[in-house]
Amino acid sequence: MTENDAAALVLKMSAGKTIITLSALVNRFAESLLKGVLIVAPLRVCHLVWPLEIQKWEHTRWMRVASITGNRKERMAGLMSDADIYVINYENLLWLFDTLAMFREFRSGWPFEAIVFDELTYMKGYSSKRFKRYKKLFKRFQFRWGLTGTIMPNSYFDLFAQYYCLDGGKRLGSSFYSYRLTHFYPTDYQQYNWVPHEGAAEKIQEKVADITLEIDHDAGLPDTIIGIVPAELTPTQFKKYKTFESDMFMELDGEEFEAFNKAALSMRCHQFVQGAMYYDDEHNWKPIHNAKFDALDNTLEEIGHAPTIIYYYYKHDLERLTEYLLKRLGKADAHRLAILGNLKTEKELKDFIRRWEAGEYWYVLAHPGSAGHGLNLQFGGSTIVWFTLPYYRLEYYLQANARLVRTGQDETVAIYHILVAGTIDYVMYKALQDKEGTQESFVDAVKEYRKSLDLL
Repeated sequence: MTENDAAALVLKMSAGKTIITLSALVNRFAESLLKGVLIVAPLRVCHLVWPLEIQKWEHTRWMRVASITGNRKERMAGLMSDADIYVINYENLLWLFDTLAMFREFRSGWPFEAIVFDELTYMKGYSSKRFKRYKKLFKRFQFRWGLTGTIMPNSYFDLFAQYYCLDGGKRLGSSFYSYRLTHFYPTDYQQYNWVPHEGAAEKIQEKVADITLEIDHDAGLPDTIIGIVPAELTPTQFKKYKTFESDMFMELDGEEFEAFNKAALSMRCHQFVQGAMYYDDEHNWKPIHNAKFDALDNTLEEIGHAPTIIYYYYKHDLERLTEYLLKRLGKADAHRLAILGNLKTEKELKDFIRRWEAGEYWYVLAHPGSAGHGLNLQFGGSTIVWFTLPYYRLEYYLQANARLVRTGQDETVAIYHILVAGTIDYVMYKALQDKEGTQESFVDAVKEYRKSLDLL
């Protein structure tokens, strides 16, 4: 990236895309090639990733960061700030371009020499207003870099707009329709479905290879990448969580939620951070928030269609995740979802493994208790997302991860944990990552959490 004005960095989540990019930017700043850098990212990433990563490393702490997010007043304040790095969410990109065109001071002095698309696949829509507007401003940016976990989430069609964002059509052409006619042909009279010509995939890959930086780990060992995907409660939701911690009681939509002792309270807090809570002995539940689903949505966007196991813990997790994933997939791709708990017979399980290894499933919902010993899934995928950490069950966590981290796995296994900051989520996560830890140390960590609440 220090040598290319245009580059696509393809690297699994939590493998270091952010710090690699920041280090490359440091070199560009040192060469006096940059004054302002625009980082375009999902909103959550704008708030929870880039500012924290800059402060994490000694060689990047000097960078001044401004946020062009929030309401109009807050966005303008960020834009007018004297900073080195400006972060903006994709939803506000059109507003930014309109604003820059409106004000004379910006027309005479463009504030950004570089643009970085964090999760480049957000720009894959060649017919979107966002992409069309960016095309007109492409030459304003001297350096154009894109970061992603998977450059091709759906098909080779998706590559056109993404690479145009980086090189202005130098490699794949300036027109999507010309690109399509060159490399694809229709399979139906209405020309709704197109497939690549023989050898087209290789030709496309060759054209973009010089600016595609794809970093792989040692394929001979089942290495793991352990990552945190931050989820953020609103101030009101976080206040409600803290109040429940102290009062052990909460009322929501006419239902009462109460913890009668310290053990029940930690369990209740664990439910709260997932976004729903049981309110009776029949396990009826009420939704509270969708913070983890917002984080999951961004995560799955970056993962693309790489086969992924999503671990849940509660009944309401399963119901909400099933509804969310079916909606995300749509009717045509609903068969891409498997629910491990629905497999009752050996025949069903064998058929599931066959289809998993064939790459037919994009998402598998599994309870860690049902995905433990004896289930070998290492030949079908290498990505795990923990939507819910297992409560008090260290063995569940270790055995569930071992479905992919085992002999025969020839890819780096990425294990992502969706965690709500400032809650019991991080207490449990820290204990789980203690490589010398035991079930007892995990329970002790939860006890320490209760002590912090003055409940012991």
